[in-house]
Amino acid sequence: MQSLQLDSVVCVAAKYQHPSGRPLTEDTVYPAVAYALETHAALSVRIIDEKSERPRFARIASEIRLDQVVRFLSKEDTRGVAEIMRDEFLIPIDTSKEQPYWRVTVSPDNHIFYSWHHVIGDGNSGPIVLRTILDGLNRSMQQTAEENAISVVMA
Repeated sequence: MQSLQLDSVVCVAAKYQHPSGRPLTEDTVYPAVAYALETHAALSVRIIDEKSERPRFARIASEIRLDQVVRFLSKEDTRGVAEIMRDEFLIPIDTSKEQPYWRVTVSPDNHIFYSWHHVIGDGNSGPIVLRTILDGLNRSMQQTAEENAISVVMA
């Protein structure tokens, strides 16, 4: 796909709800995304020798900076889920750099958009990663009581 200069972004979204109405912040989202990175090896791979006859996957050698792959939309952003998702599709995943082939966007109303290059996962992969982020959110908040757990609604 890349050699044809076609992009292959896949995107899913889910709304995360805490009983208290607590917003998602860097302090809660970064550990949850780090947990997803530890859980899913595909989130830390890239393609090397992409234009050769034998391209292959390799682990990203440098550290993954979450502040470069997780973005928080401002409270002034009034776009709805469909508009944000459309815009996510239009932002290509840059495969020329040693960086993840995915990104996370967090909206002010607690929607998390997970966008990734199709080469690291199919359409079923997105909900799995979003559920892992949910598990990470609950782990990072160290909440044991079920009534205090964050829930997810697939958008």
